Amino acid sequence: MMSQIVLSPFVPWAVLAVFALLGSALIGLSVWQRARGILLRIVCFAILLLVLSNPRFIQERRTPQPDIAIAVIDESPSQSIEKRAAQNEQALSALRTAVKDYPNFELREVRVKASSAEREGDGTHLFGPLEQAIADIPQNQLAGVMMITDGQVHDVPKPRPGKTGKPPLPGPIHVLLTGQRNESDRRLIIDKAPSYGLVGKEVQVVYRVEDRRANAKGRQVVPENAEVRFRVDGVEIGRTRVTVGQNHTLSVPLEHAGATVVELEVEAVPGELTRLNNRAAVSVNGVRERLRVVLISGQPHVGERTWRNLLKSDPAVDLVHFTILRPPEKNDFTPLSELSLIAFPVANCSIRNFTSSICSCSTAIWSATSFRYSIWKKSRSICATAAPSYCPSGRSSPACAAFSARRWAV
Repeated sequence: MMSQIVLSPFVPWAVLAVFALLGSALIGLSVWQRARGILLRIVCFAILLLVLSNPRFIQERRTPQPDIAIAVIDESPSQSIEKRAAQNEQALSALRTAVKDYPNFELREVRVKASSAEREGDGTHLFGPLEQAIADIPQNQLAGVMMITDGQVHDVPKPRPGKTGKPPLPGPIHVLLTGQRNESDRRLIIDKAPSYGLVGKEVQVVYRVEDRRANAKGRQVVPENAEVRFRVDGVEIGRTRVTVGQNHTLSVPLEHAGATVVELEVEAVPGELTRLNNRAAVSVNGVRERLRVVLISGQPHVGERTWRNLLKSDPAVDLVHFTILRPPEKNDFTPLSELSLIAFPVANCSIRNFTSSICSCSTAIWSATSFRYSIWKKSRSICATAAPSYCPSGRSSPACAAFSARRWAV
């Protein structure tokens, strides 16, 4: 228990000092002039000065708080290789024993297992759990941090901009590395892969083989060749030898819609830590191009709305709908400028824009039109003639085949 007198003035110290100087000057003037009641004036001034100073008698009872050390134990999947898990527990047991020799010292343990970031391929995160563990610890009470890990940490804080260039660490951090010296491991990395592609086309998968060897100068990529095998949907499509540490490209054709699983596997080398990272797989979703459909309807009927609703409900269908209510054989003397319903332009089927549009469609549907056969025959001859000019790649495409009898509906 500690006892002390503390002054807590009602006014700032500067004002109190000026007041004391003025009072001292007045008392000194009274003494020089030998005025009456000098002693009373001195006592009253002293009492007033003491009241303004507001003295307090304080008794403190202090309880010492222990220093806190944080032990971060890495229990990610890479720590399950060989005897690393046992080395974790051995190092932690030695740390607990050492802490017992220091009074007023507390050890808190933070075990970091496979995080969501690691499951997504972002690596091991240790500093995130560390920040959560020290959130309720005062800065002057944190003794230090001890990390027991294999050194593969992917969330180290970035250095601060400035002269020091040091990362913002919460305090002194020590690292105990698990594993053995001169360990080697080879892994296969998918650097870039599309999530989808068009059926009948090829997609590019960029991969890289890394072979990291430990030596006295650190970890570096060993330049050598390695054999990589490729499988698509479980069927081997080939193998090749590639240079370690460089990006390579694999072209994979998408032969069907839906998921196409591409597997890559690199040959193992003697003394590897694990062969789990020698394989990698990527799933590419094959999608078809949108089906372009032209719907030409004539006389009103119940099925017309059914056709339209059916085609509009499919997001893979690009629909163009014509509604023609005036048959071509009908002829009257009404001026064309006054007609709201016009006949289908059968005589103008050779117009370049119309021919190009019809040839670009995948399917044409004629619904309740009595003149469809004459238009069909003329359109087929037009598209057959115009195919080299209007169809893609200068040849008859599958789109122009829509004018065959089996692609026309009534």
